Amino acid sequence: MNTENPPTFTPCYETADREIPFLIYFEIIGGIYAFPYGHLLDVHSSLSGGGAEIITLRFSTTVVSIEGKNLQKILRNLGLQKLQTVRMVPSHHLMSKSKSEPIVTKITIKRNGDQHPEKEKAVGHDEA
Repeated sequence: MNTENPPTFTPCYETADREIPFLIYFEIIGGIYAFPYGHLLDVHSSLSGGGAEIITLRFSTTVVSIEGKNLQKILRNLGLQKLQTVRMVPSHHLMSKSKSEPIVTKITIKRNGDQHPEKEKAVGHDEA
């Protein structure tokens, strides 16, 4: 008999309840990155060749790409300046999630002007 508790589900994003947050946090393996809303220059939503949705956020010094499925809620909360935290969903949660809930499978953080792809911080759920 398995007496272990199942892993606790952690949603891939959180919103601010009352105030507009000053920072957006990106939780990845190896650390947490925080960027001020005031440095957000533009946001672009697109589809990858494999059908995954991508939200690209360009800050004054950094580009952050969020890849996954059903990312409309994240994009909407970003537009309302309510988005506070984005994190990848562990692979053991991918099958148990509601089909309409956002699933973040990869977050890439790259400094503007950095021509070396190996310096990108990309962490997908398979690496968790």
